[in-house]
Amino acid sequence: MAPKKVFLSALSLLLVVLQPSLVESRPPEPPRKHLSNLFQNLDESHKGQNLKGLHLVKQYLKNLGYYPNGVDVTTNDDFDDHLESAIKTYQQYYHLNVTGNLDPHTIKALSELRCGVPDFFVLDQNLTTNSSKVKFAIQYSFFPNNPKWPTTKRDLTYSFKSGDGIYVDLALIRPIVERAYKRWQDVSPLTFKEGNSNSNIKIGFFRRDHGDGKPFDGPGKVCAHAFAPQDGRVHFDADEPNWKFGPRH
Repeated sequence: MAPKKVFLSALSLLLVVLQPSLVESRPPEPPRKHLSNLFQNLDESHKGQNLKGLHLVKQYLKNLGYYPNGVDVTTNDDFDDHLESAIKTYQQYYHLNVTGNLDPHTIKALSELRCGVPDFFVLDQNLTTNSSKVKFAIQYSFFPNNPKWPTTKRDLTYSFKSGDGIYVDLALIRPIVERAYKRWQDVSPLTFKEGNSNSNIKIGFFRRDHGDGKPFDGPGKVCAHAFAPQDGRVHFDADEPNWKFGPRH
């Protein structure tokens, strides 16, 4: 769920907004270097350069769907054709000036908190430097193949299960989640109530690689992700320091 773009199947991520006191990660993980720390060294970087940390930008953009399949982005810090193309596509998608460089506006956009669901567009797998070979979606989209809860499953249950070493204050979380699903219940044929460990929807806070193939990235950027029906997992990044209850300002 990118900034200002919503995947309808995961809207509960926007409805459940939490206070900082709700989550405590124990024990703390050793500090790591994140993209936001690297941007001061990457400002105005462009094709042809080799700068430490560019491979992390590549990994981030690949996770969001901006790289063709099969392109290795693990360790190479070269600002190559693929990175320039990925940045151009990102800039075009977010209506930025399409330069192919990591300019200040692009860095600011990349630094925003967002859902980990990739941005929705059709990327030509032979794409190199021609960002025109991208078909953009409208401002919202369903998951591929439009998965839904079956008509026989309208009374859904949810439960809470967070990662090891993460303390969650359920006394505070429960009424917030209940309020969020009440809003869904008012405008849909679905009902929601808290259930047991076999619930349809499983809500939890996790850190880094937590076994679902979509590792979190620490403070900043990706703050949550959800899986389509009938999977039902809704995961929040426990490393985020600014969870709060209320509208975003």
